[in-house]
Amino acid sequence: MGHHDALREGLTEVQDAPISTWASAGLSQRAGPIAARSARALDFLRELLEVVPDVQLLVLAEDDWAGRSTTTVEVIQEFAHVRARRRSRADAAHIARQYLHAFNVLVPTADDLDRGLSLFEEHSALGAFDAVLAAVALGREAQALVSADRAFASVPGLRWVDPQTPALRELIGG
Repeated sequence: MGHHDALREGLTEVQDAPISTWASAGLSQRAGPIAARSARALDFLRELLEVVPDVQLLVLAEDDWAGRSTTTVEVIQEFAHVRARRRSRADAAHIARQYLHAFNVLVPTADDLDRGLSLFEEHSALGAFDAVLAAVALGREAQALVSADRAFASVPGLRWVDPQTPALRELIGG
């Protein structure tokens, strides 16, 4: 079973949707209008960026979300920190809480920290935060670490994917 098949496991394909859409039990009817709005947004991106993103829309019940996407507490915290530079702290905290509930949150262990500190020592381009994030990805055998930060490319055994490249489309779209 491929990665994309695993993401769709237990879901139902939504017929007649304008983009490839899969839904949890009982959500197929709601998925159609969401797919239509998503298709309009994709059309806008195609025109603006002159890119044709290959996407699959998953409309998931809360119980079906676990295991399909992951992040760490630290990544959500960093998101809140950066967003608060341009928006209010209340807005940043609100969105960060949405991410907290939307993702399967990985909690780094002492072993992850130790491995991260080793990576920090060995790779001068890697900051301490990113070194621990790389260690978590390696320790959990993540399929890839998606980041615009090129420093991750220096870590042996870690598949780093720049979100601005076709590699992201290959990772999430087949």
